Amino acid sequence: MAKFSFKRMPAYQVLTQQEILQIHEKALELLETTGVKFEHPAVLEELGRRGCEADLKNMVLRIPRKVAEDAVLSAPEHFVMYNRDGEATLRLGEGHSYYAPGPGAPNIAGSAFPRRFGTSEDLKEALRITESSPGYQISSGSVVPGDTPSIITDVYILYQMILHSRKTLLAEAWEESSVKRVGKLLEAVCGTKELVREKPFVLLAACPSPPMRWEKRVIDNALDSMEYGIPLFLSPSPVMGVSCPVTIAGSVLTHTVESLSFLTFIQLMHPGHKVLYGGIPGVMDMRSTYCSSSSIEPCLSTAAYACMGRYYGLPTLAFLAQTDAKESDYQAGFETAMDLMTGTLAGIDVVFGGGTLDSYLCTSNEKLAMDGQFFRYCRRLQEGILVNEETLAQDEIREINWGEDGVFLELEHTADWYQKEQCMLDSIADKVNYEQSHSECASITQRACTSMQSALSHPLEAERAKCVQKAFCEIAESLEVDPSGLL
Repeated sequence: MAKFSFKRMPAYQVLTQQEILQIHEKALELLETTGVKFEHPAVLEELGRRGCEADLKNMVLRIPRKVAEDAVLSAPEHFVMYNRDGEATLRLGEGHSYYAPGPGAPNIAGSAFPRRFGTSEDLKEALRITESSPGYQISSGSVVPGDTPSIITDVYILYQMILHSRKTLLAEAWEESSVKRVGKLLEAVCGTKELVREKPFVLLAACPSPPMRWEKRVIDNALDSMEYGIPLFLSPSPVMGVSCPVTIAGSVLTHTVESLSFLTFIQLMHPGHKVLYGGIPGVMDMRSTYCSSSSIEPCLSTAAYACMGRYYGLPTLAFLAQTDAKESDYQAGFETAMDLMTGTLAGIDVVFGGGTLDSYLCTSNEKLAMDGQFFRYCRRLQEGILVNEETLAQDEIREINWGEDGVFLELEHTADWYQKEQCMLDSIADKVNYEQSHSECASITQRACTSMQSALSHPLEAERAKCVQKAFCEIAESLEVDPSGLL
């Protein structure tokens, strides 16, 4: 090993430059020769006029190398996200990680009740927890309220997020024309479609039906997102051995083909539209057929997605911070930590998954509060170490004279830098001595429950809230849903 050398400094990059190029070349070859299923005849025909090969008989889209690479060049390398008040909140593509709850779990679990379907009250509590925690920079609908009509549930979740959160929002569109309805809500908040486009505050998912198949509903919703200027995050979810090859490299290649195909569609239809490169990898345990998103293989896949996303010069996103555990136990802790550290060290821009259990099938508001604490650690980790004359504290080291003329606790420098330098968590984490901790007799879950009681949202001001409520009522009535019980 070379002495006094920077050549072997550690960096978390799971793919070499040669491996990245190899995956890229294989992906281009598959796009040009095999193609992807693209189940929208009108758009497929239009893409044929814009340089692709459109097989209308078999609904297959094939993309020449130059068209795919031009699409990558067309997509923005970085962009800013805002909140509902027009304030800049995220600068994506600049090397910072931002954290969000995992959206869309149908079930909820808690220490005081057995696992059950989520409700609108569970959703509102989750929004309060997210809003109160500095560990989350993005809010999402972490639980699906089973007490709302399914045809309007995705819009109802966004409606509640708009009413209660001042953070950037991460949303999903599950139904036909969902994004048109989303757009109506956003116009009610911002005033005009132009303002919605100018300062986007919602990220929307675009998910294929693996392997390598894009449904008409997803394509239509993507087109509507482009109309409103809503940034899209690509989230293919290849499951190794089920919807992609069982090998990690094969799953990454499948993911790359799916991502580049939709990226090309987006850039051909709307050059310069904002996109995040990401995904939700999984692996099946062939012994039990359980589909896991929290094993080490999905972590490696996600880190590989980050490598490919950086190679393409795109902001990245990943579903991490989750666990296969069914309750907030030790397994939940170490799997969540493994996921989060992977995403943070890999430099992924948006990491979502806080609060989730059972590989995305369940959420816990208690775990949501606990994860918010760990997210703060990850943010501090990514900030790194500030090295300058003041933080090196050479004069202070001299001043105490080997401890004979004072101690560091007495120095003004210590008082000045204590809270600037150290990530001090609140009462959820156990940071007291044994005697005090033992006398309180409270577990981390109990402390999380206590912290949840003081969680507060940031309600939208009354005038704009009336506009949003009116828009939501009109949407509900257009779907023949009575909005009175949803307000």
